[in-house]
Amino acid sequence: MEVLYYHGGPGLNSNPEKEILTEKFESKGYHLKCWNEPSTLRETNHKINTEGSFQDYLNSAEDFLLSSYKDKPLIIVGHSFGAQACLYLSKKHPAKIKHILFVSSNLSIKDTDLNTFSFIAADLEKHSDGDAKLLRTIIDNYTGEFDRNTQNGFAIVGQNPRLFDYYWHNKEVMPQFLVYYVAPHYVLDINGYFNVRKTWFEQNIKKSSIPVTAIFGKYDCVVSNLKEQQKINGYYMDVEFHEFDNAAHYPHIEKIDLFMQLFDYIGYRQPL
Repeated sequence: MEVLYYHGGPGLNSNPEKEILTEKFESKGYHLKCWNEPSTLRETNHKINTEGSFQDYLNSAEDFLLSSYKDKPLIIVGHSFGAQACLYLSKKHPAKIKHILFVSSNLSIKDTDLNTFSFIAADLEKHSDGDAKLLRTIIDNYTGEFDRNTQNGFAIVGQNPRLFDYYWHNKEVMPQFLVYYVAPHYVLDINGYFNVRKTWFEQNIKKSSIPVTAIFGKYDCVVSNLKEQQKINGYYMDVEFHEFDNAAHYPHIEKIDLFMQLFDYIGYRQPL
């Protein structure tokens, strides 16, 4: 059984997950295939224009599914913003998908934006080494659009050296993951992030019968677990939620063994 992994971001790639999870999946008889979003920093099978766009992102995710499909429905995994790709695929190709596993999904973009601005503003106030007042003003003026105000907010967020500390509960695991972003062709694509976000649009799909398992970290301050559950319930009929203790935004990495146990269960779970 093949499992397709759609990473978080935008602007990121699946190199850490490929390096950390592939052997784990192989030990359970699964073939893990990791997608990388279109980027001018990396080789990609999907052509993009120089600016990139959310639709390029979705088209690439679709191409990856179609090239991987061999007459048997696939399991797809979407971490954080990668849930946007899974949502699109469940609309376009439901018969090709056996199961969707959402990990710390980011379907409620506006809530995630405000969460991120808020914990960074609090961090700047605590350390007195940034413009927390300006970020608070940006929060007050937030419209939900990726306008100049929001872009300025993320410019402040991106300059904070402690940003990724908030994505992890187990700080010892964090460097073991982030080291796989060090190589020049695996670094964060800042332009890719801004271009995808500037062209992002809300997706509307009919309620799907594809079975879904969604996991969240108990200590995730990036996404709003309750809001995400409401979003997922609005899109899918057959959903199970799991919350991992001692984990934040990367529960599949911080609690790998528990994450892998889900695949034993998914294999036997019968759809409604």
